Order: sequence, then structure tokens, then C-alpha cells
Amino acid sequence: MCDAAMDEEHRSLFLAVEELRHSVLAGHSRETVGVQAGRLSGRFAAHFRNEERSMRASRYGGITWHEKQHQRGRGLLKALQNAVSGKGGETVHQALDALAGWMLNHVNVSDRMFGAYFRNYERERTVEV
Repeated sequence: MCDAAMDEEHRSLFLAVEELRHSVLAGHSRETVGVQAGRLSGRFAAHFRNEERSMRASRYGGITWHEKQHQRGRGLLKALQNAVSGKGGETVHQALDALAGWMLNHVNVSDRMFGAYFRNYERERTVEV
């Protein structure tokens, strides 16, 4: 939402969730699905760090709220990992559905809000130079 790199990160994360869903539907082993879920969590962690770094650098006023949204995403990723390992009360399908729903909402609302702010921030910086 902020720039092409961030948009590509979002696309990549959506694809990774779909790849994990396909692995589950194909009946891949719990170990294989667990490795994929772990990689997915790592990719999300890197994405959240990048996004939050941009928010701090641009002095985004909504950063506290947005970070809480990321905390929710981290919780859903943890629930997914628990489901894959047979812990918790959710199935892997339920955990994936919850994560995918959160992602859609987050990208379409929270990230668009930050993206609009960031584009204006960048315009102002360009004018000042």
C-alpha cells in the first residue's frame, strides 16, 4: 500500500497462505505443513517489522493502533501453528480461514489508511527538497 515493494510483500504473503492451504488440502504431513507455517510466520514477522519501521520513520499517528492490528495477526499465526501441531481448539482449516480473513481486512483497511498517509508524507518530503 505504501509502495511497490510493500504491495509485493502483501501479494507474496497471500500466495504463501494459499500454498499452505493447498498443502493441507493435499494431505501433506503435519511436519511439512508445520515447516510451511513456521516459514509463513517468519515472513509475516519481517513484513510487520518493515511496515512498522516505515510508520516510525514517517511519524505515522496511527502506529499504536496499527501495531495492535499486527499483534492480532501474530496471535492468529500462533493459533495456526498450534492447530498444525494439534494443540488448541481450532482445526488447521479454521485457523487458516481466520488468518486469511484478518489479512483481507488488514490490507484493505489498516494498510490502505497507512498507505494514504505515507503517500502524502512522501509528497511533502519531495516538495521540501
